[in-house]
Amino acid sequence: MTLEAIAKALGFEVEDVRMIVEAFQEDATLQMQHLEKAIETHAFEAIVEASHAIKGSAANLQLEVIASLAKELEAHAREQAPFEYQHTYSKLALELEALAH
Repeated sequence: MTLEAIAKALGFEVEDVRMIVEAFQEDATLQMQHLEKAIETHAFEAIVEASHAIKGSAANLQLEVIASLAKELEAHAREQAPFEYQHTYSKLALELEALAH
């Protein structure tokens, strides 16, 4: 989704959305670092916390793919269920990288 599309959907100016998205990216980068460590150590509660933070912020910005991937991670970690955490993490990282461009 483009900044223009997000701005239109939210009723904001493009420059305001640009600042909000930049803040989201900074926070998401930090959350992704926590998420990566949590996945490596199977720390399910930490996976829930980091993915929940990303999901909420992404949903507020109508970044549906990012929110959906984070939701998947959160839901499976809540259940401590077997899941391709690393694969989904990688897909999430790619989506966040694409948002930066």
